[in-house]
Amino acid sequence: PAEQSGVALSKQLNNASLKTLRSLSAVDIQNAANATGYIPDAVVDGWIFPAQVFEIFAQGKHHDVPILAGFNSGEGYHFSNYVGWSAPVPDDKKAYEVAVRKRYGDLADEYLRQYPADNLREAVYAPIRDGFYGWATESLIKANGKLNSDAYLYYFDHPMQWAEDIDMGVFHFSDVFFTFNHVKKYRELRLPNWPEYSPTKSDIKMAELMSDYWISFAKNGFPSVKGKPQWHPYTNDEHHYMKFADGRAAPGRNLLPGMFELH
Repeated sequence: PAEQSGVALSKQLNNASLKTLRSLSAVDIQNAANATGYIPDAVVDGWIFPAQVFEIFAQGKHHDVPILAGFNSGEGYHFSNYVGWSAPVPDDKKAYEVAVRKRYGDLADEYLRQYPADNLREAVYAPIRDGFYGWATESLIKANGKLNSDAYLYYFDHPMQWAEDIDMGVFHFSDVFFTFNHVKKYRELRLPNWPEYSPTKSDIKMAELMSDYWISFAKNGFPSVKGKPQWHPYTNDEHHYMKFADGRAAPGRNLLPGMFELH
């Protein structure tokens, strides 16, 4: 599939040679990729990736460099728009519990503790967030404990109001607008299917704060902002993380207790 994707991309660019492809701008390549439906992914090629990414991390064979990684509180909530990605919200609590017990057997009680029937929509989408994004992120962070460099975990929980209004919440990718401090340029940078929106003072404050932490990490290998909360590195003994919400940074420990263990 990787080879076929490359051939399709080359054809879209008039059968460009590898030399020509390397001379093209990122914009030209991205536009051609969009036209072919190309989806980038890590390919085990024996060169850049000698094995699957998780296998490399699990074995502690990745580069010994600081890592900053996290996920959003609404990861997966947009999957309601994609057939096959998520289950429909159950009709009632009893239907939900019956389905869970049928699917999860001995793990059903633990699953229902983690995802109770109090909020059925949350019960459907939170497991997608945690199993697909949260577990994966924390796995990589934990794996860095085998090396000398520090790892930093974050949890982003600051929704743009338009997304909150349509029940998307803090959806996948929405943190990028804040980490790159682009909310002031929302109108010119928004994606085609995003509505018109004027960022709030809290949005702007959040973007300035997060980008300061990210810039510090890029410069120094650790995220630190003068006068702001200290972001402690994650360790397997002290599960530190930083929560970004309501325009503020709040240090914490043990993000979503029981989530990682269940998945």
